[in-house]
Amino acid sequence: MIAPGAEQESSHRERPLPRPSVLASELRTRELAERLRWFVLMRWAAVLVTLGGGLVAHLRWLPAKLDPRYFVAVASMLALSNLGATLRARRPFSGAVAMRWFLFVQMLTDFAALSVISYACGTVETPVLTLFMLHIILATQFFPSRHSQLATLVAWAFACAPLLLEYAGAIPVLTIFDGHLKAQTSGDLRVTMGFVAGIGGSYGVCWYLVSRITSSLKRREHQLQEAFELLQRVDREKSLYVLRATHELKSPITAIQGYAYTLRDGYYGPLPEKALEVLDRIGDRCDRVTGKITDIIQLSRLRTLVQSPRDRVAVDLRAMLAVEAREAALQGELRRVAVAFDSSGPPVRVAGAQELLHTLFSNLLRNAVQYSREGGQVTVSLDRSRSVAVIKVTDQGIGIPKEHLEEVFEEHFRSPNALTHHPGGTGLGLPMVKEIVRIHDGQLKVESEEGQGAAFTVTLPLAGPEDN
Repeated sequence: MIAPGAEQESSHRERPLPRPSVLASELRTRELAERLRWFVLMRWAAVLVTLGGGLVAHLRWLPAKLDPRYFVAVASMLALSNLGATLRARRPFSGAVAMRWFLFVQMLTDFAALSVISYACGTVETPVLTLFMLHIILATQFFPSRHSQLATLVAWAFACAPLLLEYAGAIPVLTIFDGHLKAQTSGDLRVTMGFVAGIGGSYGVCWYLVSRITSSLKRREHQLQEAFELLQRVDREKSLYVLRATHELKSPITAIQGYAYTLRDGYYGPLPEKALEVLDRIGDRCDRVTGKITDIIQLSRLRTLVQSPRDRVAVDLRAMLAVEAREAALQGELRRVAVAFDSSGPPVRVAGAQELLHTLFSNLLRNAVQYSREGGQVTVSLDRSRSVAVIKVTDQGIGIPKEHLEEVFEEHFRSPNALTHHPGGTGLGLPMVKEIVRIHDGQLKVESEEGQGAAFTVTLPLAGPEDN
């Protein structure tokens, strides 16, 4: 906890929260990026399937005249295209529009590949043309309605290209079953155009049905985004109101405390012993209220604090924990609570705000000491695990009932056994811990049973070279 009345100037700039519309746009961009990664992964699967088709054609496992060269050529084209897409996807895009253009170009490559495969499989002799529908469905997910409609028309053009080129004599008529269907299709314009119209109709129906469903889902998504933005505004206004109210409360309470101590110290003459006791109680209550107000102000600031990478520096956790452990040990001397921390070992650096991290570990250690039984011990450990630092604070105190493990991070919540053990707590220390961990992109976990102590584990990303 921050010492009562010691509201400190933060060295970090407090910025207004990003506009909700910007947040929604960032969410859509991140979602599109996730779909892009999935799309690239699926294309690698398509390369393997195409190579498998080439192997089947080469070994003549099917009673069809399949030329494996078409499959190998298409697999090679897809592999090269997807290799470029994989390398490009690793670099950030300038926005959702650039990402959609990139996806559209990749879809054109896929349409060309499917067109070649459908020609190699006899076009109308096999159901390969239905594979274009998968991309039509994907287009409704990736693009706005007009753009997905354009993708459907392009898919129709690529699907019908082999049929029209065969009829025009631009390419040889390829049949894999020696049937009469291809002869009729390539020799009669009415049959050819009938297939072209049928393919276009089926693709159009597919696009219409999927786009209607997608539009309905997107409308619901938009409604949820609006509700989220409203909650953001309400929460921001509530935080600002709390800040104003607590600031306005703090001044008169500090004045009351000053007057009480002035009377107690005899500046206006001696007072009876009973009056001095009352003034001491007034001062103690003012201390408690001032401490709560300071914590509320600090928590509200944390919830409206937006940090940029420039605000973070490399902080040596081992040195910081050694300082906090010594201070907690001084606090625990009155109740014979020992604090153990092994400060030897190499530095463990994380990227963070030094003042906020001090507040984080001060709260955890003071809580551990405060809720320990007399004669108990608080143990602090620090480990490195891959790219994160893991800090664990374990006590032998009263513990937390299992049904209240998640609630302890809520504002002003205190479990019944905590109220009995320490009635003067504010219930704001752990919510501040949670917010500071969130600001530092970390994770917070608690394990406890009532009467068996508690263990809080904080995981923070290690500092990179750019933070030093």
